[in-house]
Amino acid sequence: MLTDEAVAPVDPRRLSAGRRSRDIDCGATTNGTIAKINCPIRVRQGNLRGRQAVRLIIIAALFVIGLSGPTWADFQDGLDALEAGDFATALDELRPLAKKGHARAQHELGILYATGKGVPRSYSKAASWFREAAEQGHASSQKFLGDIYRRGRGAKKNFKTAAKWYRQAADQGHALAQKNLGDMYRKGFGVPKDKKKALKWYRASAEQGEPWGQLSLGRL
Repeated sequence: MLTDEAVAPVDPRRLSAGRRSRDIDCGATTNGTIAKINCPIRVRQGNLRGRQAVRLIIIAALFVIGLSGPTWADFQDGLDALEAGDFATALDELRPLAKKGHARAQHELGILYATGKGVPRSYSKAASWFREAAEQGHASSQKFLGDIYRRGRGAKKNFKTAAKWYRQAADQGHALAQKNLGDMYRKGFGVPKDKKKALKWYRASAEQGEPWGQLSLGRL
């Protein structure tokens, strides 16, 4: 598995220097290795700006530690494996990222469990991964989670909860979620029946070129 390790340099010009100073070697431990930031910072003893410099050191160290987490290269390897139909490799790449909080990896795992590709089909596990990503603001996962609650597949049917997730995705511009939210207002599922709001969301979906949104708008 690939990892990217990079360090954002600290610009010493942004930090104040005084007569009484010392050089600081910034370092942070990441997975048993030492990642060092070579940032000689001149800190004036007892000076407020010196304390600010220390804060920058801490922030830089935390940044280095964060780089040991999910990386774009790992995720891209998982996507490449999915496109090649190599679901075992895709799972090997995506699952660790998903467990570390990578929203897009969580979403892809949800799809794998929903479709039964590479794993036994499990709507409840799909719902769990979609929820993890949705709570981080992933629009497509919010839409899929809305579908799950609307249909009662993978979670107990709950139109109100379905409408909530559709709305969050729709507010981010997800065209299918906008269409589905229009359905909820047209039928009064989980929200008060409201033809004007249904029209609003159908139009928003249709204007993005979503065929189902255009069809629903034409039928309303």
